[in-house]
Amino acid sequence: GFPMGLSRLIDHPAWLSHGCAIPTCPEMNDYVNLTRLLRKYRGGDTLPSVTCQDANGETVKVILSGSYATRIYFREHEGLFTKQLIIPQAKQWALNLGSSEEEAETFSQL
Repeated sequence: GFPMGLSRLIDHPAWLSHGCAIPTCPEMNDYVNLTRLLRKYRGGDTLPSVTCQDANGETVKVILSGSYATRIYFREHEGLFTKQLIIPQAKQWALNLGSSEEEAETFSQL
């Protein structure tokens, strides 16, 4: 009855996961092994992952992330997350809903 793997460490509320269970992977039952997998990440577009089966027997890919990998990933991709993009469709959508010109402009820049 004692939970193993991530379910032992993480509160996984149904409202957040839409009822999807945490996949159970042998690789994810060992903190040292997870840390070793994360430490192999040296940057790039893809964070480390493991492929395993969920409770229904479906194959799933679990992306691993921790402070070390997340810091490297976001420093490398910082420009993608901080770009100021104005989306004309978003502005028009807001105008169609009755917003003012100023509100639509602000909305399109979010």
